[in-house]
Amino acid sequence: MNRKELIQAISASTKVNAASVRAVIDAVAAHLRSEMASGERAQLPGIGTFIKRAPKEEGKPTRIFFRPAGAKEGKKGGGKGGKGGKGGKGGKAASESQE
Repeated sequence: MNRKELIQAISASTKVNAASVRAVIDAVAAHLRSEMASGERAQLPGIGTFIKRAPKEEGKPTRIFFRPAGAKEGKKGGGKGGKGGKGGKGGKAASESQE
């Protein structure tokens, strides 16, 4: 799911116009960016946690990972099946958080 699809889905399920949903999504994203700039993680209870990881190699960008609420600590991608594995959404959630 991309940003546009998320806005459309929320707008359809809440009957709130897309412009208002877009403003809320933009505000949440700005707040998360601000929180991540000042720390290693930002937690949204019931949704999940965004975690900042330093690059393994110098010169590479810092990466942001998303661990959905209820996912076990230490699993790559944050869910069943690991990163892109058969059993779950884990890899998808992790890769989408970088967009």
